[in-house]
Amino acid sequence: MRTNLSTSLFVLSFVFLMSACNNEIDPEFNFSPESPKAGETVKFENLTKTGKHWLWHFGDNSHSTSKNPTHVYLKPGVYDVTLRVDSSNHAVRTRQITVFDTVPVIQKSVDAVGYYDQFTLSALIYNPKNEAIVYDWQFSPNAHGETIIDGKSSSESVEVYFSEKETEETVTLRVQIGADLNYTVTTTFRVNDVPAKTMYIATKDGRILAKRIIENGNENPSVIPFTAQGKHLLQLSTYGTDLYVFDAGSNISYNNGWQTDHSGDGAVYVYSSVNKTTETIIDNNGGSSHFNFYNGFVNNSHVYWTDYSEFVYRIAKSERNKHLVWAGSADEQAEKSPYYFVKTNRLGYYGNGLAENQRSGGFLIMNNVCCWAKGGNGKGLFRFQTSDILPSNATGNDPVPALGALFSNYAIRAFDVDYINLRIYFSATGAESGFYVGDFYGHVAKIDNGPVDDPDLYITGIAVDNNTNCVYWAYRSPETVGGTPPEAGSWDAYYALYPTHKTGIKSVKLANSVFTPTQSDINYFLEDVAAYGIAIEE
Repeated sequence: MRTNLSTSLFVLSFVFLMSACNNEIDPEFNFSPESPKAGETVKFENLTKTGKHWLWHFGDNSHSTSKNPTHVYLKPGVYDVTLRVDSSNHAVRTRQITVFDTVPVIQKSVDAVGYYDQFTLSALIYNPKNEAIVYDWQFSPNAHGETIIDGKSSSESVEVYFSEKETEETVTLRVQIGADLNYTVTTTFRVNDVPAKTMYIATKDGRILAKRIIENGNENPSVIPFTAQGKHLLQLSTYGTDLYVFDAGSNISYNNGWQTDHSGDGAVYVYSSVNKTTETIIDNNGGSSHFNFYNGFVNNSHVYWTDYSEFVYRIAKSERNKHLVWAGSADEQAEKSPYYFVKTNRLGYYGNGLAENQRSGGFLIMNNVCCWAKGGNGKGLFRFQTSDILPSNATGNDPVPALGALFSNYAIRAFDVDYINLRIYFSATGAESGFYVGDFYGHVAKIDNGPVDDPDLYITGIAVDNNTNCVYWAYRSPETVGGTPPEAGSWDAYYALYPTHKTGIKSVKLANSVFTPTQSDINYFLEDVAAYGIAIEE
């Protein structure tokens, strides 16, 4: 008896399911006329075989609950018409309807036109006889696109961008339909400015330029109101709306008589991009040029910098008009300077890859890991934590920091980190001179091999920007200091062979793996400007 009951229930359930499947709603509709004009009544025919309730959306903020509605579109355009049956999310049908006007209408693919933002212009043309159409677009000199030549285009649709902002642009379209119909229509719109990051560029002549990074565009740089007392703004850094300037002073080469030298004139400045004012955080006036401000890093609380080779210092960001004083010896400096952070012989790397009198190539802290780059014999990128800093000079028996050093074959002049893709971009001098990308496993690939103008000044400015997915670096050809081409011939002939070896701010797409790009992958963000430090606002 139980078996027969179970069998009966199974059969009933199966029949119910089959019936439900057979009753599945399949919405469908059509409309006439197929090419309506604005102001003309459009009839919608509901072809759905089942269902009791209907909800139509006509794409112009109008709707109907009739089974077979009519609708009048007041403006030409392309509309999405949706039919929903019995309020079911699974019973929805959407079709497009194109509403024409007797006069052609110019359409934009965007509601608002942005400066250097590419968009599409097209024409909505009533052509029921499918006759041949001739297009004659006319633009101002501000318009640019692959099909625009001397301000004109004969394409059916035009991809275009405008190189002037806050302007009113008028586009004219002359249309010939078949042999008899000719129309001239225009559209006018405003080209709006767009938000964009600014790159700051410290030039060889002591100025700081500001140039916005515009996608598809190339704005001319402006000069910010900033004056430094020294001559070598080797590094820049941004934090919020502030620009930090690290001035290595007039004399940036290693000075054998540094202990008796008093030519120091470097400083760390902060420039407010909001107030357009500059303040001095700390200077080295009258001290040794060896203790000027060669490399810098800024976090939420402190400004860090390196001297030429031995020390990393730090100062609170809120400090102003302070003066760096030399205590008389390296050991006394470590004990007495309120700004001391670390020196070379107070790390376990000392004698194990790290040496004295080797140029510093940058410093930063990421995730509580300090990274100190070096050139010369003790070269590479030395990683450590604050707990690795020794309270007294290394004895040779001290443990090497567990994090270890990277790139020990490269005399690093400057570096920056891509925190998202975990890549390190650095410049190197000596036998391995060039611009490189590496990872935290020590793998390295060369990006560019522009010749060195001066090892102390070679590519000191590097900036990673994840918004544009690019790394930028400031390169100076030896031509800027009167050098001769590395190969026979003129500089023009050399640049013809090596177009990426010209002076300027260069860029390449960020690597999500270590790679070796070709010359064609490298672009110029700013040409023919000899620069030191660069930084991109946050």
